[in-house]
Amino acid sequence: MEIDLEFGDENNWVGITAIVLLVMIALVGLASIGERMTPVDELGQPRVMNADDWRVHEATRAYNEEISVLRDDIREVSLLLQKSPNPIAAQILYERVAGHANNGQSTTQIARQLTVTAAESVLAWSNGLVDRASAMNAVNEAIEVLK
Repeated sequence: MEIDLEFGDENNWVGITAIVLLVMIALVGLASIGERMTPVDELGQPRVMNADDWRVHEATRAYNEEISVLRDDIREVSLLLQKSPNPIAAQILYERVAGHANNGQSTTQIARQLTVTAAESVLAWSNGLVDRASAMNAVNEAIEVLK
């Protein structure tokens, strides 16, 4: 590939300007990512990110994603409990919640278990096996952990 940089041709200036703008945009984007990702020491000075920092970042991101899914699940479970009993809807929701909670980090294990227990309690309430107060207690317990 050949690049012609003659100053007499106006088309070259347009191409060069476009390339310079793209490089500047890329650098600004990388700088903003770097600013958010760069760890700081005790004095607040930036330092080079090492492998442990990266693992902590990735584990934190995964944790936040799992908690977000569990919060959405418990919100739906809570909404189902506010309606009249519907065993079919409760069964479908329970299966989805159990699927979400099937795998995850060990740091979210308690939250996952409580969310599944809450969905199971709402399913039992929908089928007339437990009273609404028991199901509400299970939902509230999961909500407290997910705050």
